[in-house]
Amino acid sequence: MNDKIIRCVAVDDEAPGLKVMELYCKKIPFLHLEKTFQNPVEALLYIEEEQPDLVFLDINMPDINGMQFANILQQSPAIIFTTAHRTYAPESYEVGAVDYLLKPILFDRFMVAVQKVQSRLLQSTPQQKDNPPAKEQVDFMFVKSDSRFFKVNFSDILFIEGMRDYVAIHTKKQKILTLSGIEKILNRLPKGQFMRVHRSFIVALQHIELIQHNHIAINGRDIPISHSYKSDLFKVIGKR
Repeated sequence: MNDKIIRCVAVDDEAPGLKVMELYCKKIPFLHLEKTFQNPVEALLYIEEEQPDLVFLDINMPDINGMQFANILQQSPAIIFTTAHRTYAPESYEVGAVDYLLKPILFDRFMVAVQKVQSRLLQSTPQQKDNPPAKEQVDFMFVKSDSRFFKVNFSDILFIEGMRDYVAIHTKKQKILTLSGIEKILNRLPKGQFMRVHRSFIVALQHIELIQHNHIAINGRDIPISHSYKSDLFKVIGKR
């Protein structure tokens, strides 16, 4: 267990900061730096899919700052903040950060921080992993389509359609195509608001207008209900 490799990523909009993380991680045998990101939105998508153990996270970044980033994460990796500003230190611990490193970061201070993460992972139990610290409720996700990133509010999603290697997210205003599996998308949605009703369809429960026989009507679209999902759907509908 002491030899456990800690899978980590680094997020910093400035290349020099990432170079320091790369250099320091290479010096520590139990750290494996999988990827670095200057774009925080790309980092979010990667972390949600790959679920690394640790994120080195800058705070002052465009589009999404480090505090917002930590609250958006639906998974719960350990976070070590890396920043040139002291003022965020108290707030960093409110989002469950393990440590807070001030730039320029000295190697001995970096080592102390990652040893804290190592100790926490060694001491963690299945019960602790099943009950992560409560986080601020997030009501949206970012979805990549070609080279663009769309912010999608969960409340705007009508239904989601699987199309081989792609998924089409149908919202009130548009349809967004993204390269993903339908199961991966389902895992990113808030529990209790969405249900899979067919191998190729997920529906937003609040937008269901009519259920008749083996079909659901949402916004003028007829969505099939497969036999394997029908009983679970009616259990939920019955409770509401």
